[in-house]
Amino acid sequence: MRKIVLLTGIMGGFGKKILDTFIKDNYFVIGTYAKNARKAKELVGRYTSKNLEIYQMDQRNLENVSRVTQKIILDYPVIDVLILNAGITRDSFIFNMTENNWSEVIDTNLLGAIQVAKNIFPVMRRNKFGRIIIMSSVSGVYGREGQVNYSLSKGGLIGLSQLLGSMVDLNEDIIVNTLAPGMIKTEMLDMSNQKNVNQFLKACCAKRVGDTSDVAELTRFLASKSNCYSQNTLFQIDGGFMKC
Repeated sequence: MRKIVLLTGIMGGFGKKILDTFIKDNYFVIGTYAKNARKAKELVGRYTSKNLEIYQMDQRNLENVSRVTQKIILDYPVIDVLILNAGITRDSFIFNMTENNWSEVIDTNLLGAIQVAKNIFPVMRRNKFGRIIIMSSVSGVYGREGQVNYSLSKGGLIGLSQLLGSMVDLNEDIIVNTLAPGMIKTEMLDMSNQKNVNQFLKACCAKRVGDTSDVAELTRFLASKSNCYSQNTLFQIDGGFMKC
């Protein structure tokens, strides 16, 4: 039987690569996106209805998140894999951040993700199987002065992963892990300050930015039944950032 994966943030750099990787592995992917329905339809056009279905969901709006995830559960009572990937940045120095800078990032990256997990986790417990992969960031591990809101939201996701993992009973084959990518070649990196990129490269053993395939391949393993012993683990995909 085909496994079903729910992937939030399907339109971003990570989302598109993870989508492609999982469809090639014969998963059925349920994807969510926040806006730009035209581009979402273009993305769907690359696949078939046998491989992919998408739902529009604004993670800044918890009522909308709850309504959409409940609709997904009605349509797909068994969800094998949950990948909490949706996220945005609104970078600025802490004293220059507006209230909107804070609320948009915290609501989207953290509170929206918690709401999705709150609805999907009981489904996995009922089915006694699931793989949950939460996309954090090295910014959530080490913190960055120019993106305190983003660092806070991503650090909170690490806490969410630890909480969910600790709630799993012995008779439930549910594994929860967190990924913390460093600088990966995506549209988000293209918007980064070159000074920040150079600082990352200086502190990175690999001396290069990562590729979305690096993230997608590890996500694929963590979603598989072969991953049965890495509960509550934080995987850094950062080229050895801060280790040299």
